[in-house]
Amino acid sequence: MKRITALLMTFVFLFACASCQKNAEEIAVTTSSVTYETGSGNAQSESPESAVNESKSSSESGIAHSESSKNAPSSASTLKATASAFVTTLKTTAARVKRTTVRTPYVEPTDPATTVKATAAPKTSSVRESKTAAPESNTAQAPVIIQPQKHTCTISISCASVLANSDKLKKEKAPFVPKDGIILRETTVEFTPGETVFDILKRACASGHCADNCKYCQAGGIQLEFEYTPGYDNYYIEGIHQIYEKDCGSKSGWMYKVNGAFPNEGCSSYAVKDGDKIEFVYTCDLGNDVGA
Repeated sequence: MKRITALLMTFVFLFACASCQKNAEEIAVTTSSVTYETGSGNAQSESPESAVNESKSSSESGIAHSESSKNAPSSASTLKATASAFVTTLKTTAARVKRTTVRTPYVEPTDPATTVKATAAPKTSSVRESKTAAPESNTAQAPVIIQPQKHTCTISISCASVLANSDKLKKEKAPFVPKDGIILRETTVEFTPGETVFDILKRACASGHCADNCKYCQAGGIQLEFEYTPGYDNYYIEGIHQIYEKDCGSKSGWMYKVNGAFPNEGCSSYAVKDGDKIEFVYTCDLGNDVGA
């Protein structure tokens, strides 16, 4: 709008200048006519020389008037061309302003809490696209099944300390001691978070067997006997594979360790972690012979 206003002011100024120039030319022509007529009236009383001079002056004035008349149309043509060019420029500018002007529609303000984001309208497919588009499949997409993460640990059972203290072992227990003292070789067991070492031991014994694969293990897995102690709210392991506490001396019995260390709590209180290494070992000297 500022640019259009400036152009309008320029046009008014040029028009005023042209009007002033035209008035000046009309005044000059009128003055020349009056002078010529006055000179003609006085010629009758003046001398012939004066008449001759006035004739020359009139001729010169006529010539000047003719030249002025010749120049007047030229000035008018120039003004007309300038005005035409100005009008063309004005129209072009107005068209540009119209094209570049963007009016933002008024939108009534809404509550931000209830404002819903607008989504673009789906594009309407043309007839040609609808003919070439692939048909939609009616087959339902198979649900994605997320497999639960597996947690595993290892467990082994050994009574190898008995082999070095065979003189203390009860004779009726000798058939239950494997040749290498390994009752259960290291076995990987899956568990769920929250299970204890006692839970892992029961599961391993129910499905395992000793290294000699004796008839006792073939019948129903590795024998396991335990007792619940209310005072400690724990389970105490009395015997594994028919080998009990004090079967190999008064200081003998079962112990367990996790990752090489002997915990200071019962096996039914120790929660298993992923990757733990559990070992049940039989001691003949209150743990001194097994590194406790």
